Amino acid sequence: MVMDRLFCVGDEKTGTHSVAGLFRAYRSEHEPEAHDLRPLVEARLRGELDPGALDRYLDGKDARLGLEVDSSFLNGEIIDVLVPRYPAARYVLTVREPRSWLDSKLNQMVTYRSPRWLALRDLRHGPPVGHPAAERALADRGLPTLDGLLGEYARFTAQVVEHVPAERLLVLRTEDIRTRADDLAAFAGVPVKSLDLARSHEFRGPVKHHVLDDVDPGHLEAKLHEHCDALVRPLYEAAGR
Repeated sequence: MVMDRLFCVGDEKTGTHSVAGLFRAYRSEHEPEAHDLRPLVEARLRGELDPGALDRYLDGKDARLGLEVDSSFLNGEIIDVLVPRYPAARYVLTVREPRSWLDSKLNQMVTYRSPRWLALRDLRHGPPVGHPAAERALADRGLPTLDGLLGEYARFTAQVVEHVPAERLLVLRTEDIRTRADDLAAFAGVPVKSLDLARSHEFRGPVKHHVLDDVDPGHLEAKLHEHCDALVRPLYEAAGR
């Protein structure tokens, strides 16, 4: 079966790998050609990207891969380009409860320190400097501040919601990817039986570092409220109703 193009545009650690796995019966990939798209996103965040560079890259990517499902947080960083370029496409925004997302994100950042991704991390979250005393656990591990981490999560989520028309957007909580497979299939226009439910929780974090256990609880809660109460938390809660 041929399906219309579907983009999963959730942030890192929200389930983009799982969404790609569900659609394995189709031309589906997780973070396709990330090695090529990442430098373009970095240049864009620095304000140095040549006009038309993204469209030229996407022209070539479409010719090479012909994907039906493209699942990557990098898509969210170019969402304003994707939406007008693919007017018939649909978009899945995976969202995760903010504290759970933060914990998983920190585990990932401690475990994986590939130099290829560190520049993008700094551009998205800010460099690992300027921590208040309550965040010494992050500073000691070379991690960004809570403002940098949670601020990015809020910014990223807001730009997706801003640019994707409501009728073309499905907001899906990380823990509901399997249980709402019927809704996801209907949104994508495919039979639910064509989805591979065994692939609905891919790439589980291999190591728990418990970084947040060493952060002052009151300070952590205040930062979660500061950055997530305006949009991320209400969006997450509404998606569960």
